[in-house]
Amino acid sequence: MNNYLVSHALEQVWCAPDQDNQYIVRPMRITPNNGVINSYSFLWTHIDLPKYGTRFHLYQIGQIHPAFLNLPHKDGEWVLFSEVVDKSSVICDLYDDAGIHLPLSQTWFTVTREKALIIAVVRNPKLPLDFDKAQLYLRVYNNAYFASQRAANLLDSLQASGGVMVDNATVVQLQTDYAAKKTQVGGLFAFVNGWWVPAIDLVTTKPGDIAEFVHDSSVIRTIEFKLTTLPTFESTLDKKKKYLLHYTGADNDTIDYIDDLDLYLVSKKNQRGVYVHRNAKDAMRMVTHRDYAVPVDYVSAYLKHFQNTEGVVELDDLYLRLYVRNSGFKRKVLNGISRLTELYKLSDKLLLEAMRGVNSNVKVWQAASLEASAYSLLMSEQATAVTPDLVAQAYGYNTVAKLTGNSVHQVNAAGAIKSVAVPVVYQKQATVFEYDAGGLLLEWHLHTDSNVYIFKNTNTAYVEFVYGQASEALDDQTSLSTITMSKDSLYRVYVNDSGWVDITGTTRYFTENNKLVWKDTLPTQALVRSDSKFLCRSLDLLPQDGVLSFHLSEKKWNGTQWVIDDLEIPLGELDVFLNGNSLIEGLDYLVKFPFVAIINKKYLKNENNVPEKVVFRFMGFCNSTLQRTAVNETGFIRNGIVSMNQQYDLRDEEVIRIVVDGRLKHPAQLTFDETGMPLGIHSVDNGKAYLIREMVVPLTPVLSTDYYQYREKSVETDKQISDYLTLKYPKVPYQVNPIADRYKLISPFFSALTEGLINDGFDETALAQPYDDEAVRTWCQPYVYLLEVDPVNLVFVLQVDYIVIHPHRFNTLVALTRAQYRFLNNAVRLYGNKRIDLSAYYTIN
Repeated sequence: MNNYLVSHALEQVWCAPDQDNQYIVRPMRITPNNGVINSYSFLWTHIDLPKYGTRFHLYQIGQIHPAFLNLPHKDGEWVLFSEVVDKSSVICDLYDDAGIHLPLSQTWFTVTREKALIIAVVRNPKLPLDFDKAQLYLRVYNNAYFASQRAANLLDSLQASGGVMVDNATVVQLQTDYAAKKTQVGGLFAFVNGWWVPAIDLVTTKPGDIAEFVHDSSVIRTIEFKLTTLPTFESTLDKKKKYLLHYTGADNDTIDYIDDLDLYLVSKKNQRGVYVHRNAKDAMRMVTHRDYAVPVDYVSAYLKHFQNTEGVVELDDLYLRLYVRNSGFKRKVLNGISRLTELYKLSDKLLLEAMRGVNSNVKVWQAASLEASAYSLLMSEQATAVTPDLVAQAYGYNTVAKLTGNSVHQVNAAGAIKSVAVPVVYQKQATVFEYDAGGLLLEWHLHTDSNVYIFKNTNTAYVEFVYGQASEALDDQTSLSTITMSKDSLYRVYVNDSGWVDITGTTRYFTENNKLVWKDTLPTQALVRSDSKFLCRSLDLLPQDGVLSFHLSEKKWNGTQWVIDDLEIPLGELDVFLNGNSLIEGLDYLVKFPFVAIINKKYLKNENNVPEKVVFRFMGFCNSTLQRTAVNETGFIRNGIVSMNQQYDLRDEEVIRIVVDGRLKHPAQLTFDETGMPLGIHSVDNGKAYLIREMVVPLTPVLSTDYYQYREKSVETDKQISDYLTLKYPKVPYQVNPIADRYKLISPFFSALTEGLINDGFDETALAQPYDDEAVRTWCQPYVYLLEVDPVNLVFVLQVDYIVIHPHRFNTLVALTRAQYRFLNNAVRLYGNKRIDLSAYYTIN
């Protein structure tokens, strides 16, 4: 499915540089110095010139047919370039190296019988160029915007007006036409004697001048940058010092592509300017979707021409004037690996500091990195060069994961059948977990080979997609001789010579014809695990010795039968459900692999001989040190806001699983600290526990790379950005945050002691006699292992004042004898870590 990413990039990011049929060609002069009058013959061809008695230079453009350049023509007839602009909506610019614009009303083209394209230019002394030495260039540009539906209501596309100003009346008439066009949608390009000018009027234009303007209705904004205030940076892409062009304004989420821009260097003092052409590929480059880089030495060359023709020009008088047009495609900016939407949330001051690397160490936001990024390249590549690898580099893990593998979806209730569109990653094989309107787990089902999933339960309001097949037995291979590795799965390779280690990607093995082959001595044990299955088991449990617990175990084939056995190597991400409620690790349950103790009290049925329904799913791969993927964030709701943790967390384009008060939530239902919403706008009640976890999306169906390694690059970048934004954005101060009730947890250790006492597990006679602390420790020894999964020993990253730890699982008072209570009180003193209060939970007989 790699083609999915390529198709998306071509439709959403790629700016189709060929769509405007924009060409820059360099015609060669064929006439001698001083030009020719009336006619000219060359290569057995006789050419009558466009105007009798006027001196011309002629230029030839090889065998390029005018139609290739979007130039309408009739063989053997001269056509004015101004007429092409007027009638064909094709922008035509003739200019020299210094950016002097040749008048469209004094330049023609024709096609000879030999199919040579000839351009005729009047040698007008008013133009500040040496016709005998100047190299001319022709740019033709047919903006695809004019053919789009968005341009349907335009009165006209392009209009060119002007010529030689015979007298003041001619100037005034052109000035009137210019003023009328200025009231219309679009932008104006005005030229007098080859110079760009700010307007056509009696100040800029005199009788005898050649004055023209072009009205372009596709221009949407014009920005001026004072040269001496422009920031600069060192381009790693072109090894040049460059100006950084950044502008403010609305609609900053759309790509303004360089093909649809024009840039002029303007002297405010002289009221003149020159065209900053793009003859060289590096003359202007994309930095972001609307930031650009222009080499300093190129601009300096234009300045030199100013000084050669105009005398002294002060740098402080110079501006770069940027014209921005509507493009054929209206492309929205993509967050991508560089997190551009986060960058553009900054103020302009902070944004420019980040791009210049001032008070910022976010490398991906620096101008040189952005200019050289795959995202900037992707916008302007040829379609055939847009490969899955290029798209993957430009998008980054988060964007690809969100685009192809977003996991939690709300119901589409339209029609009689409830369904949801299946993201690309999950279409071939996935397990779909269904939840009710309250976010409680209902059931789960295997889904294969379809882009639509139809809900199985009539109460389903949300679904959660998990890649692969839910199973009680993993896709583990332990053979030391024949191990088959499918190209459709990602694998991890483990060996146990003197303890399990991950040797994935090392030189101890190689693959050949989808088989794993050992390169050296066979290991004592080996295990090759794929991501095609994940562990999912449903358990009906009763508390044992006061503790609701289980082992992370799977079904294994021992050669003769299936048996249940503990996992030896953990997977990556663990989710536990209790009676449909989604539990939070570190708060509702604790893990001492492979042992899991559930310490949440709220979601227990707590009915005699009625099993508690526990479901666990264990997904993905552990890391190379056999550690599970860490939970991103847990906490309690403050002031109705989720994740009010004094940290700027990146939410855009992350596939996250959110649990609040035991219920699965869709992000759209919640208010996050990063949204900047005022306090008091509550999405959930204060004091509710929440979990936010970034899901690891298996991207095997869309990428040929190891998605864990791919993700690591994004994780590193995101941390830099998050840390930077945390420093730059003001924190919402903590407010008084009243909560109705504290979060109830159970101490497994003291719960086990309690049930041991009430079930005659202790010698009552010994408890009634005098004893010391050593005796207490001896009696508690059988239960001490539970302290490893006991909240009394947790160093809570959560707020301690939100939590209360109960010494037993019951909802009623437990009756103890005086001796039992004294023993338990001593145990609290020795093991309770000052977090257990017995007074509200027991009575003394």
